Amino acid sequence: MTVNTIAENVVRFIVNIIALSDCISYHISYVAELEGSNVATAILEEIPMTGFDRITFDPNVMSGRACIRGMRVTVSLILGLVAEGMNTREIIEAYPYLEPEDVRQSLQYAAWLADESVLPTEAAAT
Repeated sequence: MTVNTIAENVVRFIVNIIALSDCISYHISYVAELEGSNVATAILEEIPMTGFDRITFDPNVMSGRACIRGMRVTVSLILGLVAEGMNTREIIEAYPYLEPEDVRQSLQYAAWLADESVLPTEAAAT
């Protein structure tokens, strides 16, 4: 496998993570609109997202998509910039209100979303 092939696979992976993140955020926002923001809050409280103090969800900001510190900067934007080859320094120069920790947590959040876990299911009633 060449370096270019590996890089292309990493970019595809990040693009898929962006789509997954946006999809989850969209569905949480949709539930919030249908049943009130308390339901969306309850859904988010059920997700074991520890260590992501900079990743925020607010139905009133970017339609509830994963954002950085309540700002109108989505995690998917940062992931897209990384996928395009920008490093943290370049991202901070382009968006001076961001901090290196924002980029790091965006990448960690993407890794958390992509984590494959096998969860036990309850046996079906017969």
